[in-house]
Parts: sequence; C-alpha cells; structure tokens
Amino acid sequence: MRFLQFLRSWKRKVSKTSDTFLEIRIKKERLVENLNFFKSLFPYCQIAVVLKSNAYGHGLKEIGTFLDKREEVSYLVVDSLLEALILRDTGVKKRLLILGNVLENNLFLLKKIKKATLLINSLINAKLFSSKINFPLSIHLKVDTGMRRQGVKLEELEEAIRILSLNKNLKIEGLATHLADADNVDEKETLKQIQLWKEALKIFKSLVREEGIFHFSATAGTKFLSPSLGNLIRLGIGFYGIDTTLDSRLKVKPALSFWARVINFKEIKRGEGIGYNFSWRADENGWIGILPCGYYEGLPWALSNKGVVYFENQPLKIRGRISMNMTAIEITPAINQIKENDWIEVYSDEVEKLNSVQKIAQACNTLPYEILVRLAPTIRRVLI
Repeated sequence: MRFLQFLRSWKRKVSKTSDTFLEIRIKKERLVENLNFFKSLFPYCQIAVVLKSNAYGHGLKEIGTFLDKREEVSYLVVDSLLEALILRDTGVKKRLLILGNVLENNLFLLKKIKKATLLINSLINAKLFSSKINFPLSIHLKVDTGMRRQGVKLEELEEAIRILSLNKNLKIEGLATHLADADNVDEKETLKQIQLWKEALKIFKSLVREEGIFHFSATAGTKFLSPSLGNLIRLGIGFYGIDTTLDSRLKVKPALSFWARVINFKEIKRGEGIGYNFSWRADENGWIGILPCGYYEGLPWALSNKGVVYFENQPLKIRGRISMNMTAIEITPAINQIKENDWIEVYSDEVEKLNSVQKIAQACNTLPYEILVRLAPTIRRVLI
C-alpha cells in the first residue's frame, strides 16, 4: 500500500507540471460520438463502459472521471478490486461492475467501495460469497457458454443460484456470459453460444426473477443483440474507437494519439550505425532525432527499423533498434523545419495513417488491444 500511495502522489505531482516530454491526447468529442453510436443502435440497452487495464491504455482515472457525469453510462466496468479502489479514491461515484475475483481476506473492501456489483465467476466463488458476505451486496452470475475461462457451467447454474440464495445479503440482479468468436464473419460458434445463453436465461428467470440485468455482448457481440437476449452492453474497445470486427462494420473513430518531443539531434555520416548492434547504417549523410520513449513506454520493439512517426504531415522512419526509453528517427526530410522539443506524433488517431494503432498492430502481428494497454501509466493523459 505504501508503494501505491507513493505512485498516486507522484502522478499528482507530474500532472501539475506545465510541460512534459510525452503526452497521450484523448479527444472527448470522439468518445462521446462512439458512445452515441452504440446508444442509437441499441436504445433498449444500458451501457457499461469497460475501464480495465488502465481504460485500454487511455487512463483509468481520466476516463473514469470523464464518464462519471455521463447519464447515458450506467456502469463503469473494472477487472480488479484495486481498479475499483483507485476510481473511488479519485472521486468517481458511478456504479461499478467488478469482473475479476476477490480474495477472501479482501471481501470487506467491497463494503467500503459502495455502489459496486460483483460478477460471480465459479461455483467455488458462489460458495465463498454465500458463506462470508455479511453486508448487502449486488451480484451478477456468470455462466460459461463456451469461452471456457470463467463462469459456472450451464448444468451448475441451478446449484449456483440455490447456494447464493441462501445468503439474504446477496442480491442476485443479473446474468452474464462472454462470446468467444463474435468478431468472426463465420457465426457458427457464436450461434452455439447464443443457444446456450437462451437456456441459461430461462433457468435464471424461473429461479430468480423475470426482470434483471442480462449481458453477453462486448463490442463485437452487439451484432447478435436483441431485446429478448440482453439489455446491457459491456462496451470496451469500441468506445475507444477501434473496430476489431473482421467485416469492419462499426462506425467508430479512435480517440487516442501519442506524442513525444524530439530531444536531441545527431548528424550522421554515410556508413555510420545507429543504436544497439548498429542494426541500421546510413546510406548517405543525414540527421537523426531522438525521442524519449521506447518499449517501456509502449512503443513495440518490433517496430525497430520499420516503424513510422509523423512531424506535422511528414512521415519519418524509425532507424535502428528501439531502446527501453529512447527511439531514433530519421529527420533528414524535415531538418529545415523541425526544432528541438517539437512534438512528434508517435501514434495517430487517424486510421489510415501509417502510425495508427491499427496499422502498428498489423506491422507487429498483434492486436490493437495489446498496443493500447502497453502504453505506460506514467505518461500524462490529457482529454482535449
């Protein structure tokens, strides 16, 4: 806890400084547009925005504070008790949905958080909460319809409900599941899960209540939503403007861009190498600029010698190996315009640019999720 307090204090001090070498900029207008896009398609659904993993790299505190006053958002979704505590410590008051497990010794903290709903993820989990919770607590029960990570099996659902019902402090308010293959054009596996979900709903409604909070859909799963199947969306990557569906059907726009100041200039002669192991050597005389960010800050090492950043509208190539906290870029094409401490766009919020999160993920053979969540929490986030 001492380390956590130190980190909070340090981040408060950093956030008060007027200048910084690195900055993540988040467009509030795009977040609202993305939110409204889903709300217009599914007016019968409550929206639960997912803030786990530092709000997909966008900043847990910053996004939580921004959404706290948005009436169209019913829940803020976190993975851990720690994330929930950070939001409450920040002053966020909106109801929280906690997806992850809570250790027995930490159950008392749920009472402290208030306005929290916990997801029960297993039969063992159900037994623990039924026997230990001695204060009012809202819960949703998760059923495993095929993802095979969390949730009670369909054949265990009745037993889980019976066990939880023994404790009158537990208010069973909803049922949840998660789709494993919703972003695939081939719907076969998802339709199998939907069928099991329908069976789970029948069991829940017959044993608990006809009305409740029912959610199976994250961003990609909205394709399968209907009023009879669900009334809440767990809106994750789509809220932040990334369309991961294989048929690119979502009309959303990225909100995040990542910026770094160029802190040094190096004149380089033909044949000279750059950085560790001299993995790149100059074909002709030119100039190199140094950015104060590397793979610790989230810039993938895989972009070494193939990534692109931008100065204004000028693409500049990454040269040599990306280091832990530094990256070299060739600034020869912009040497007459660029000055020390000028801002360089490392990640763009424009999908078609070579340094968009989507394009970077493709170049690194990974997912946009990974590119975003690896952005270091020590980088200042600014909502603009």
